[in-house]
Amino acid sequence: MLDMECTETRLSRERDTLEVCEELVTRIDELKAETRRIWDEMEEERRMLQMAEMWREEKVRVRLRDAKLSL
Repeated sequence: MLDMECTETRLSRERDTLEVCEELVTRIDELKAETRRIWDEMEEERRMLQMAEMWREEKVRVRLRDAKLSL
């Protein structure tokens, strides 16, 4: 009888542990997805900032060229 109670207790703990592990896996997957989304947003923003910087540089080059031509 004592062995059966020990076995039931052990099985109950194992089920609880498995449930916690499954919840952790689910949460980790959610966090990975959120991290990927944030990373993608940051990459898109970085590309936009690079493009804006290129446009500013081109604008400066055009102004310098125009200034040289007007001299």
